[in-house]
Amino acid sequence: MNKIVGDQIIIVFSLIVAFIFRILLGHFPNESPQIFLTGYVVLLVFLCLLYFFLFWMLGYYEKNHNRAVLEEIVGVFGVITMGAVVLIAFMYMRRDLWVSRGIILTYWLVCPIFISFFHVKLDKKLKDENNIARFDILALGKDIELIRPIELGIVVVNYNSLNDLKELLSSIKESKLKCEYEIVIIDNLSRDGSPAYLKTIKDSRIKIQLNNANLGYPKAINQGIKALPGKAYYLLLNPDIKVIKGSIESAINSMMNIPIAGIGGPKLLNSDGTLQYSARKFINLRIGLYRFTPFRGLLKGSQIERDFLMMDWNHEDTRGVDWVLGGCMLISELAIKEVGLMDERFFMYFDDVDWCQRMWENAFSVIYLSDSIMIHKHKRKSVNNVFCDESLRHLLSLLIYLKKPKRIIKQQ
Repeated sequence: MNKIVGDQIIIVFSLIVAFIFRILLGHFPNESPQIFLTGYVVLLVFLCLLYFFLFWMLGYYEKNHNRAVLEEIVGVFGVITMGAVVLIAFMYMRRDLWVSRGIILTYWLVCPIFISFFHVKLDKKLKDENNIARFDILALGKDIELIRPIELGIVVVNYNSLNDLKELLSSIKESKLKCEYEIVIIDNLSRDGSPAYLKTIKDSRIKIQLNNANLGYPKAINQGIKALPGKAYYLLLNPDIKVIKGSIESAINSMMNIPIAGIGGPKLLNSDGTLQYSARKFINLRIGLYRFTPFRGLLKGSQIERDFLMMDWNHEDTRGVDWVLGGCMLISELAIKEVGLMDERFFMYFDDVDWCQRMWENAFSVIYLSDSIMIHKHKRKSVNNVFCDESLRHLLSLLIYLKKPKRIIKQQ
């Protein structure tokens, strides 16, 4: 109802402005503008009814239909254009209602933009008010027994994330894993006190490797896997992950139940308990334009974004997906032997996409593990700053990824 009322107010306001322009800029100095008032009122009522019918017919008043800004503008422009055609035809029949073509053009341009942004802002407000489904993080942890005993290697790459790293290690300890495990922490020349802290750790299950330079993510991951040979599975964790009790065991059990599973991605939640869309589609031209051009902001909430982030399926299902975020991955030793380690041509970004692509190409599957839940305090600097180092690395990694030859993938 708010959207309908808002649209009508914008249409009325636009026509009032058009009438004021008619008074100020009209070509009838010898005539009183009052003689046109009746005609404008009739026209105003006609437009309100016309636009209400068109917007309703095209689904712009559907409760759960949220559009991106660009989609909204294009759609509303279409509605306003249909109305403008009728308006101009009506004015040619009734020349006493004619206003200058410039005023009509201004009205045609301004009105849909205002309506579009009003729709998007209202949708966002309603979404915020209704809230997204949230998990009770405190109630998630539970004891899970493994199907069979295995040895697990946990690889953590740290770069200036001391506080997050402490929380991660604490969460692993509190989860009381039901399997034999070792942790290797690779520090890429952090300057936040991480190396000094790591030297104080006295735990036989934790290995520390301090690099003399920032080698990038894939090289450090490969370094960590090589430091823990012979493990059945390797769990890659970013420092900003919080492990929930039972989550690692659930992930391992799911992977063991799917013999062709090469990589598994646990369900990730944001810090507030809302779902994080960590399973995604492989990139194509439409997604590339959305992700790496200014259209990203305008297309937020669009079907392109929803398809890429796989937002329109039930994330309670364990299923095969194109790729999962590399910040939390479970990889089988068999898959690593067959497919190989991460491609070290990447410094960061797209290394996870490439690895998942190679898994599919070599008859291994990439699985979204809905029963395994972890917290991810995900922050991407490249989203908000087009000219930062992260954005440049993101673009360079994209070019490396696109340049690599790829085979047609048949998901299993």
